[in-house]
Amino acid sequence: RPTQRTARLTPRQLHATRSAIITDSSISNNIGALLVAGGLALLIVFCLGIRGRNSANASSRTQNVGRGVAALIFASGAVWFFVDRAGFKTGAHYTAAVLLFVCIICVVILNGLGHSANRFKNPYLLIAAAMIGAALVIGGVALTTDWNYAVLWIEGTLIALFASFWCVQTAELWNEGLRPDAGGAGNTGQSQPVSEAK
Repeated sequence: RPTQRTARLTPRQLHATRSAIITDSSISNNIGALLVAGGLALLIVFCLGIRGRNSANASSRTQNVGRGVAALIFASGAVWFFVDRAGFKTGAHYTAAVLLFVCIICVVILNGLGHSANRFKNPYLLIAAAMIGAALVIGGVALTTDWNYAVLWIEGTLIALFASFWCVQTAELWNEGLRPDAGGAGNTGQSQPVSEAK
């Protein structure tokens, strides 16, 4: 129902106002549900870690650090959402995308460090170098020109390179199973074949 305030708006302004209201409502609803689901997931992960700390499958230092980092990111996002809603609305997507790809690149590098090949022939390190190089080159072009599709190209290139990493890792570990976790408790140091792991 039109009010005295909305009656003074032009059709374009009224449409923009309604779109902003719908967008704000959608963000509040979706992020609220995400925070509830994410909080429950973190709680389960921490409970499982505490429950198994005295068993043969106790968490490694790497896993504990991962839980801590996940909790820190989750808490930071929740505080940002509740304290600075306007800033969250404009910057959360790009922040999440950057953190996601940084984590992906770190995973690729860690796989490279655990690979036995020479670093110049190491497929994981080559893929990681390509990821970093692509982000720097495309980002540099975007900063020095008025190219409107830089973000799309960065995301598309990194996703394609991540797919290639996934294929390389699948081919390498298909029969051998997971690599041993150097920081794992109770780890024998031997990779376990998939057939034996089952």
